[in-house]
Amino acid sequence: MSTPREELHAMIDELPDDAAAELVSDMRAILRHRLAMRRRSAAEARPWPPSWFGAAAGSSPDIARRSEEILRDELGRRQ
Repeated sequence: MSTPREELHAMIDELPDDAAAELVSDMRAILRHRLAMRRRSAAEARPWPPSWFGAAAGSSPDIARRSEEILRDELGRRQ
């Protein structure tokens, strides 16, 4: 058994019977919800690019556009 599983077993074993009986329906609901969320997450197609992509404004000036010019200047190679 894994450590988290052992911890869960130990907590359940410490519960009085009446408390355990009260928690069964809650735990079933929690586990069903978590399983449904995992299945939904795994099945959903994730769009690319994500919706937040490009949310920030770009820097100015555009370095990529001037990359060759910048490299020539920095490396001391003039055309």
